[in-house]
Amino acid sequence: MNRIDYVALFRDLPPEIVRGILERRTIPELQERLRRKGIELEVSSKAIALIAERGFDEKSGARQLQRIVDTDLIAPISRFIPEAQPRAPLRVRVDVSDGALTVEKAAGKAKGGRK
Repeated sequence: MNRIDYVALFRDLPPEIVRGILERRTIPELQERLRRKGIELEVSSKAIALIAERGFDEKSGARQLQRIVDTDLIAPISRFIPEAQPRAPLRVRVDVSDGALTVEKAAGKAKGGRK
């Protein structure tokens, strides 16, 4: 009874696939969650590339991607939630400086608030 009927082979994920996961799913979902809390999130392409690089390794693939997003992106952004207001959104920008992610308030007003 204990037999293997099928063998599934998985190929390595190329870095552009991991980056695509971030750009098409992870970041937009996070932006929507934060928008409801009054934060407009901007993430630079350099920041996405760095998160993709840190969230992938040859041995475990992209398994650690969500952990990297949680610790390096969501946790630092969460400090802005108390001062954010849905009617007057706060802009937060994620970028890279000296090889590290930076999360800070962006200058200027957010594109639009809720009425």
